[in-house]
Order: sequence, then structure tokens, then C-alpha cells
Amino acid sequence: MSPTTAAEARKHNFAYIIRICCIAALGGILLGYDTAVISGAIGPIREHFGLTPAQTGWAVSSVVLGSIIGAV
Repeated sequence: MSPTTAAEARKHNFAYIIRICCIAALGGILLGYDTAVISGAIGPIREHFGLTPAQTGWAVSSVVLGSIIGAV
């Protein structure tokens, strides 16, 4: 195995950092998508289950919390 030069190590580290950033960005995109999907479903969910505003808020925050955990 040949010794790694400083330039090769920097190139490897840069590629690793880019991969990490892309994964983090994808998590943010998925979180935003999940939030947008639930915002369109609030009305039908509230009507179908007869939820109060407090119950609706609890349901929405639970879905958002689940999408945050899923994005991580």
C-alpha cells in the first residue's frame, strides 16, 4: 500500500463532506415535503374524525415530529 499524500487526503475528505451535505439536504427536502403533504390533509382529517383545534394541532405536530425522526 502506498503512502497517502496530503493532496489525496484532502480530496478524499472533500468528497466525504460533499456526501454528508447531500444527505443532510435530502433530509431537509423530505421534511419539507412531509410538512406540505400534511398541510393539505388537515381539512379532511379534521372533518373525518371531528377533531377540535387542539386535537388537530396535536395530530399535525405528531406527523411533523415523525417526519423529523424519519429524516434523521
